[in-house]
Amino acid sequence: MAALGHVVWAATDAVRSNFSSDGNVDPCLHALVFPRYADEEFATMPPMSIPADVRAAVPYDPAKHDDLRRAIGDFLRDTEPL
Repeated sequence: MAALGHVVWAATDAVRSNFSSDGNVDPCLHALVFPRYADEEFATMPPMSIPADVRAAVPYDPAKHDDLRRAIGDFLRDTEPL
């Protein structure tokens, strides 16, 4: 999870990241990484406290998101494990 957070931070212009490790009925790790940006309206709030309409998921659009997906993949391939 820390490695993923580092990669997301490195692949974006985020100033920090928030992590959430949530327990659920599945024994696998359920983790969320939230990149945080200097110009956020709710920059000091925990991500899940941000109003739902503001933090609503944006549908994946290859034209908008493939560059970020590739950058994250490149960092994961090229970075030594923590």
